[in-house]
Amino acid sequence: MWLIHIDGQTVESDDFLIEDLEQIEKATGVPWSISNPLKEIKVAKAFLATAMLRIGKSNEEVAAALKTVTLGTIKNAFDYKPDDAASEGGDPLGRSAKTTRGSSRGRPLKGGSRPLPDESESVTS
Repeated sequence: MWLIHIDGQTVESDDFLIEDLEQIEKATGVPWSISNPLKEIKVAKAFLATAMLRIGKSNEEVAAALKTVTLGTIKNAFDYKPDDAASEGGDPLGRSAKTTRGSSRGRPLKGGSRPLPDESESVTS
């Protein structure tokens, strides 16, 4: 599972709704099962956008924020945490899992699922 750190909050990719994942697949052309935000910018942008929507940001706020994303922002926004059952397989990037604070697990997220901002509203990948 990916931990997405945004605006002082952490959203877990496991908390994305199926509808969210369908939007990510549609926006990126990458199946959710192999999506890696540290390997493809379009996946990173889609994960960031989804996380921002899930913490209650509007489409306009998300589109504006994506225009200011730097490579450093992307590097610092994502941590991979192996699922308990899959921890024997390890991190797909060969890093050790980091512990995080403020996880969204067990707390309802604001916003629900909404379509990702139109690509014309954000930086192109």
